[in-house]
Formats: sequence, C-alpha cells, structure tokens
Amino acid sequence: MEKTASDIVRERLLAKKPSELTDEQKRLVQIYRDPDWFSPERVTARREEVAAWYEKKDAKKRARKARHKTNVKLIRLSRVKVKRTDVAPRSGDWHVYFVHAPLAGRVKIGVSRDVAGRLHALNQQSAEEYILLGWTKGTYTLERAIHLALDEHRVRGEWFALTPDELFVNFHDPVFD
Repeated sequence: MEKTASDIVRERLLAKKPSELTDEQKRLVQIYRDPDWFSPERVTARREEVAAWYEKKDAKKRARKARHKTNVKLIRLSRVKVKRTDVAPRSGDWHVYFVHAPLAGRVKIGVSRDVAGRLHALNQQSAEEYILLGWTKGTYTLERAIHLALDEHRVRGEWFALTPDELFVNFHDPVFD
C-alpha cells in the first residue's frame, strides 16, 4: 500500500524531538499517538466542547448588544423638536432626518451632515421617489434613541412601518409653541 501525504507528515512529526516542534505540531503529535482520538465517544465530546464554546461566544455577543441598547439614554419623543419641512438643511451640523417612502409605506430615520445630499443619494439608489418629512438637530445618539423608542414599528435597519401622521404624533411640534 502506498503512503499518503498525511502518512508522510505523521511519520516526520513523530520522528522529531519535542523541542523542535511548534505548539500546533505538538498537538498533532498528541493526536497521532492517542489511539482513542477518533473513537465515537471522543468525537462526541469534542463536538459538545465546540458547541459549548460557540454558545459562550454567542452569549457574550448578546450581552454586548444588550449593553449597547441600555447605554442609549431613553428619551421622550415629545421633547424632540422636529422641523416639518421638505427643505433640507445643507450645513455641517449633524441632523436626524425623516424620509418617507410612499409606495412602501415606510419611514426611514437616519442621520447625516448633509440631509439634502443624503436624500439625493437615496433617490438615486431607488426607483421610488423619497420625500423628506422633516429633520432635527442631533447625532447618532439621538437617532439611536429614536430607533429604540419606535422599535416595535421597525421593519429592518433604519426603516419603520409608519405613516408620516403616525410618526409625528409622537414628536413635539414647534409650530404650536
């Protein structure tokens, strides 16, 4: 019977002195010398070990996401003053904007320094014509807080299943000040 490449590698590793081996190679030698390594019980145990490792990793990820959500200051939307206009600001300040997709019946809540440019980019990327509903001064923190406050209406990402009227019922209207 002809030797395979793995047989040759195994022989060479087993012939080397332990001091000449890397940690990975030492692990391989340990595997090659252990006759029970491929027994069904050992394979099952290793699978359970790997599954436990992934579960621990996922738990850490879920905990990190939960911390991220709780770090956001919860706000009362009635305190956010939204300028309801279709004229977008073109300044260097950060703004949280509200864009309506009439055909989809959805509202996008995003943040940008150039709301007019962002609206133009959105319209270039879609066959649908998006309409600017309004904006307010604010950064990612305010945007994230608004997203959390409206989380039950979230469809995906920054898109929410709301009509403009449903959206602005929650916000402070500076027109009536």
